[in-house]
Amino acid sequence: NKFIKTGFILVIILSGFCSTTNIGTLNMGAVYSKSDGMSDVSVYLKNNALPNSIVYFTREVPWEMWYYGYGRKWRKRTLLYEGEQKFLRDVRDRFHKGIYIIAYKDDLGTILDIQNKCTILPVHNVYRGETEKFRIYKVVR
Repeated sequence: NKFIKTGFILVIILSGFCSTTNIGTLNMGAVYSKSDGMSDVSVYLKNNALPNSIVYFTREVPWEMWYYGYGRKWRKRTLLYEGEQKFLRDVRDRFHKGIYIIAYKDDLGTILDIQNKCTILPVHNVYRGETEKFRIYKVVR
């Protein structure tokens, strides 16, 4: 019993020292700043995107979009994993009501590549504070 108590106290003390010295260098957990503003994106999509629309992200789909878009009949895909060929097939397919692209601020090079292959228009910008976080594009067919 004494051994367990002493070990428990020792573990708490050592974990406190380890966590406070290296807490700034650990790259664990979610990076909220990369998906901050997803609620504004979902509000725009709820007001403008019809069911059976496809929402493409230039990177991974943030967990906030799964939360805010719950119950919506949008298909969420990524340009990162699906690729441009799948995207262009979806553009040619007239089955979908609309195609939207959610571009992170740092991914404007991907948007320039897509603009060379099809027509997209910027329809909404999402800001957090003074900086632009996302830009929403709609594919014109």
